Amino acid sequence: MRPARFVDRPPILDVADTGPIPLPRRLDPIKEATLSTAYVERPLVEALDPTRPPDAGDVNAFDDVPRSSWFSPDAAAESDAAEPPAPPFRLLPGPTVTHEGGLAAMDARGRQFELWRDPVDRPEMATGAAAATSRILRALGYYTPGVWARDLSKADFVLHDPADDAAVEAFFKAGPHPKGWRFRVGVTRWPIGTDLGPTPTLGKRADDSNDRVPHQDRRTLRALKPIFGWLGMTEAGAAVLRDAYVGAPGSGHVLHYLAGLGGALGADAVVRPQPPRDDDADLAGRNVWVTLGSLGLYQQTSRLTPKQWPSLGEYREDVSLDDFRTGPPMEPMDRLLPADAYWAAKRIASVRAPVLAPALDAGEYHDDSARALLGELVRDRQRLTVRWGFAQVTPCEVDRLEQAGPRFPAAVILRDEAVSAGLVTAAEAGYRVELLDDDGKPWAKPLRLERVGGALFPVRLAETAPGYVVLRVKSAHSGREAPRAMEVHLVHGGAAWRVVGIVH
Repeated sequence: MRPARFVDRPPILDVADTGPIPLPRRLDPIKEATLSTAYVERPLVEALDPTRPPDAGDVNAFDDVPRSSWFSPDAAAESDAAEPPAPPFRLLPGPTVTHEGGLAAMDARGRQFELWRDPVDRPEMATGAAAATSRILRALGYYTPGVWARDLSKADFVLHDPADDAAVEAFFKAGPHPKGWRFRVGVTRWPIGTDLGPTPTLGKRADDSNDRVPHQDRRTLRALKPIFGWLGMTEAGAAVLRDAYVGAPGSGHVLHYLAGLGGALGADAVVRPQPPRDDDADLAGRNVWVTLGSLGLYQQTSRLTPKQWPSLGEYREDVSLDDFRTGPPMEPMDRLLPADAYWAAKRIASVRAPVLAPALDAGEYHDDSARALLGELVRDRQRLTVRWGFAQVTPCEVDRLEQAGPRFPAAVILRDEAVSAGLVTAAEAGYRVELLDDDGKPWAKPLRLERVGGALFPVRLAETAPGYVVLRVKSAHSGREAPRAMEVHLVHGGAAWRVVGIVH
């Protein structure tokens, strides 16, 4: 097969999709129509006309995602939404969108927030999960509003009339009852700018000229499958993906956020005991054919979430990424390709202990054993997710180029990310290397490299190499060959070699 050919230019690092546009209209999709599309229309269309999803459209020549209004590798450092709230709060009219049943409020610095409570039977669970996950997602490069777990009382509010007083009283009573006189509250910095409603997961926004890639073909959205799998986010409703217009009307642009995070770390998947019901609602999530076949004699039981740590959700050390789905299903996740999964795994692997520990500490868990267990579970699932993502491709990257010298030919120094991450040892890794021209024809004999030392290994480039070279590498870890090869596209003019493209 003839390989793709890349132009001899540096990779795009910033797509510059934040040009000024008019204020778009707010999207308020009908919930029933959204569910019908997700569960009925789209599966029928795909069953009748199955097609392979195209490669992601928001990647550069080095198979990476450049900076955009969807993703920034420096999102954690750039975010102005991470500045904590400054009470007292003043209530604002209108419903909350990141968490239902909360209070919209403005802090002493004039910034808007949404305040919300934990489930009555699971104190600290949702508020802790949202505070921790917002920081982890920001470290991955996603835009997320700041989230904090705070203990508040009526003294933290400026109440102007009896209606405000009654609203705060009802708000405090809606969640877990405290041991003292302060109430645990989740505080989300939202809206940031002007809320535009849920981010469409199909197509593009017609009223945003910066929006050029269909959302179902964005790697940033496809990659949410392994990311949400790692973080135990099983619900992906209208509160999770939100668009916001940032800037003055006419001179601002749209940013795309992950906002409603209270269901992370298994909070949305908690299994509680359910008494039998006459309307058969207790059969939800069960195999009704087993019930019918046994005439109701076989009682299906769900594994209940342990009550020992009420601040933790249904979040266990194992995760099956192949079978992971959200409710409702998201089109981009279903279009995840191996290269998308690999990119997500690299981002997940980059979140190390110095980032994870403070993120989990932001959950303000009062039970030290729960915090310790959560840390173990997050790390276990992180390792499983990275291993799964790396196994989809040949997980190698270009570490550097060594130009030809008086005694040595030029060489491409490759780095095996699986070896670098400690998932396999160098002794367990082998590689088949092919050198092709731009027509896909070999110009040298294939090589087999075995037992290289460490994660780095060189591939030499002879002086007789053509002007455009495709270096194709397929790894084998512990005797298991990777399902896909990776390619490095190189050109040389004079004595200098340059990498112009990478494919996984």
